[in-house]
This record gives sequence, structure tokens and C-alpha cells, in this order.
Amino acid sequence: MSGVYKLAIVGAGLSALSAIAAGLGRQRSILLDYQDEPGGFLKHALPAPGFEAAWVLIRSTRIPQSVTTCFGGTAVGLLPAFETGEPHTLIVRQRQGTSQVQAKRVLIACGGLEIPRERAQIPGSR
Repeated sequence: MSGVYKLAIVGAGLSALSAIAAGLGRQRSILLDYQDEPGGFLKHALPAPGFEAAWVLIRSTRIPQSVTTCFGGTAVGLLPAFETGEPHTLIVRQRQGTSQVQAKRVLIACGGLEIPRERAQIPGSR
């Protein structure tokens, strides 16, 4: 994970795979996800009726050689560039430690998993 990437993609679920299938990542890019393989949370529930297109996307999308994969890593910080032409910096936490990734563009495609306020033990009312 050295040098400046043209694109950093945070997340490897359906949104990221759709972006890759549409042609993003043709230049030197990096794909970050804390899981061990692409597909996101939905992958473990598939195949399922009504989600055929998602299943096809997960099964058919190939990560181009121009994309460095960083599975088992989580982006825990984003330091945006302030000057034109400067790269953005992502702080990436992995099992081996913390590192920085620099990229000209960042696609945040990390999806979401809603946890009810009560289950997450967040004080206060809605």
C-alpha cells in the first residue's frame, strides 16, 4: 500500500462491485474492506428470491489487476486534501497495525447496517 492511488474504494459490497463492474478502478486503485472477501453483508444471505441481480453481480464481478485489494482492513479515518492536486489520506486499521493510504479520489461504498438505538445501548430518546 505505497504510493498514491488514483482511487480508493472503501467497502467491497454491492455498491463497490457495481462501481467496479461499471469501469471504476481501471487505473491504479485500492479496495478496502474489513471482511475477507468481496460481497458485503448480503452475500451470506444469497442466493435468495428477489435478489437474483445482486447474486449475479457478486458471482460475476472480477476485481481487475489494477486494483489492489486490502481485505481485513477498516478505514477508520479520512483526512481530505485541502489543495487541488493533493491526495486524500485514509487511515487504515488492519490486524497487523495501522497504515495510511493516499488516493486522488475516494469512493465511500461501505453500505450500512442499522442497529436499533436500544440494542446499540445509545442513551437518550429518538
